[in-house]
Amino acid sequence: MNTEKLVTEIVALHADRRLVGKTRLQKTFYLLDELGMNSGADFDYHHYGPYSADVASAAEMATLLYDFEAEERHSGARGVSYVVYSSKEKQPKKLGDLSKARAEAAVASMASVSDVVLELAATMVFLRKNGYEEDFVDEVQQRKPLKATQDRLSRAQKLIEELRL
Repeated sequence: MNTEKLVTEIVALHADRRLVGKTRLQKTFYLLDELGMNSGADFDYHHYGPYSADVASAAEMATLLYDFEAEERHSGARGVSYVVYSSKEKQPKKLGDLSKARAEAAVASMASVSDVVLELAATMVFLRKNGYEEDFVDEVQQRKPLKATQDRLSRAQKLIEELRL
């Protein structure tokens, strides 16, 4: 599938047609793929959970190919840079192999949680699929001890249930 186009369509499905952060883009894309989008992108485990060089490259290329922007911004208070993605592309009739209704509902659920909760949910799904079927929550707690509070883990598990993953 055209990964660049999928990136623009995922952003276009957000309420304000914006998505903030490379990590949020990666985790949203990953979970949509797990739901059946079937992009063909390869994901590996990195510090922030599932990561795809295909998706990172596609987000950069999409700015050249589509009505899509990736604006780097800096937080003066924390000295952190981040990217704001925005898409003026039409909302898709389907998102890969996902129906528009299913994709919209999933995007809305993911957009309603914090970046950390989304990261934990994506990491849980990835680990459960890749050798930690029984103890994926314990594994997340070991890999991300500062982020994996009981409240966040509970919210991540609720998101996974909402998505029916």
